[in-house]
Amino acid sequence: MKRLLPCILSAFACCLPTTALALQFRRYSAAVHDRLIHFPGPPIYTFQTPAINPTFSPSAALFLGIGWPAHPTDWTRQMALISPRHFVYATHYPLGPDWQIAFLGTDGAQHIYGIESQTPIINRQGQRTDLMLCTLSSEVSSATGIVPFPVLNLSSEAAYTGREMIVCGSFVRAGKSLAKGFTTRANDPGFDSTRYVYFDYKTNTRNKYDCNYQGGDSGAPSFMMVDGQAALIGTASTQDRLPKKIYRNYINFIPAYLPELDLLMETRGYHVKRFYPLATTVTTQIIATDPLLQGGPARLTVNTENTGASPAHNLSLILTFSEAPTALSGAGWICEAISPLVWTCHRGGLDSSGQTSLAAEWDSLASPDSLAVTTLKSFDGAAAETLDNSFPISVE
Repeated sequence: MKRLLPCILSAFACCLPTTALALQFRRYSAAVHDRLIHFPGPPIYTFQTPAINPTFSPSAALFLGIGWPAHPTDWTRQMALISPRHFVYATHYPLGPDWQIAFLGTDGAQHIYGIESQTPIINRQGQRTDLMLCTLSSEVSSATGIVPFPVLNLSSEAAYTGREMIVCGSFVRAGKSLAKGFTTRANDPGFDSTRYVYFDYKTNTRNKYDCNYQGGDSGAPSFMMVDGQAALIGTASTQDRLPKKIYRNYINFIPAYLPELDLLMETRGYHVKRFYPLATTVTTQIIATDPLLQGGPARLTVNTENTGASPAHNLSLILTFSEAPTALSGAGWICEAISPLVWTCHRGGLDSSGQTSLAAEWDSLASPDSLAVTTLKSFDGAAAETLDNSFPISVE
């Protein structure tokens, strides 16, 4: 098999200037293929802030979770957000540790975040793959309208084959192609440890499936549309030139690595959001192990258990107290005070039959009558549930 870029086996990176190439089309049209307008332009320059392309289909507003480096020379790269703290990319095309990533918010402004770490995904044979998880230095706020993408988790690889994909490349370009099949490459160091879904580009035919990877496209995401939503399936990795003027384009297949991604993301309180999460049941109970006394210290324990048959992903508790606690914490939980009375706690997930606890503590209770707690519980695939508890306070 011939290589697209012989000087770096199968990779798209660095050999060719990224500012010269982008996703290839037989008949490129900015109105059709560009998600954003007023792009290119180094996005650190505020007078060149991009905007949603109103003629892009499906709506470009569905893809605000795609970011790019706020960098003077490498700003054309594209990467997809999969949690408020994480995005996925290509291992062979690393980012500078001091780079920042920009996203376009619904307010029309760029929101820029630093990079905390870049970690290649290790497959079940202990090999480094070409899929990389990157952690941002701070969370992308939901108030920006920048929403992480769910990953499409169908029942089998065969269920993806033949479905239309939205294939993104550098320079905010995107086209369409069909998922032709799956493969694991051989004798290709750096790439032969990764599971791929691939699509073909035929140079001697003309049809609507007309996109082809070029230098600099590595790491850009691909999606399948389901019920009007963009569901992530992978990131651009490599390419082969086949006989009969066919280019085979390979995409890191993210659904093959969900457990590995979950394990890395747990430290920041997240799991991958599945498009089709399995149903399960999670119960929460709040108890006071000792009587509550006015003027005395107090402790409430928030016990949560997964009593269903499947994991619960992205478990979240929002607790509102009638009196501000001194502290709220628990192993595996990320907790933050939104206000003195309102706290949010989230964790990556909870396995079937798993149990977890939070402890709310007060140095001295001022309330004379009772201590009330309202809990809003949610996890992927379940409707949010509100629980109300009240605990009497005694006067010594």
